[in-house]
Amino acid sequence: MSSKVAMLLLVSLAVVAVNGQGNQCVPLGGRLLSICDAELSFLREIYPLDSTAPPTAAQVQQVTDTKPADLPTEACCTAVKAFDGARCPCDASIPTLLGTLGLSTTSTGLQGVTSFTGPLCKFTPVTC
Repeated sequence: MSSKVAMLLLVSLAVVAVNGQGNQCVPLGGRLLSICDAELSFLREIYPLDSTAPPTAAQVQQVTDTKPADLPTEACCTAVKAFDGARCPCDASIPTLLGTLGLSTTSTGLQGVTSFTGPLCKFTPVTC
């Protein structure tokens, strides 16, 4: 387990301790980070996770045209579908939590990730 995923799990426990309930997006985000490392590394070259603008049609096409043949993996698609299905890209607290791990993200950037992976993984991302 990477140190960032371990830290995310600790943050998750802290959220539960403080709020008395868990944010389902924390473990789903940790799973996505651990399973989709190669996919996220590739996407970051084209679309920054801290973007304040949705991906352009040209960026979406660039991902489709240049992605490695083995990406995204089935496991990553499952993790992204679960993260998206729980409306985690719409959760304003997630970028702050990821920031504690040194990951600079925005809600728009996270929504962008699902807009790229949705068609590749054959699902329609939620609209926030």
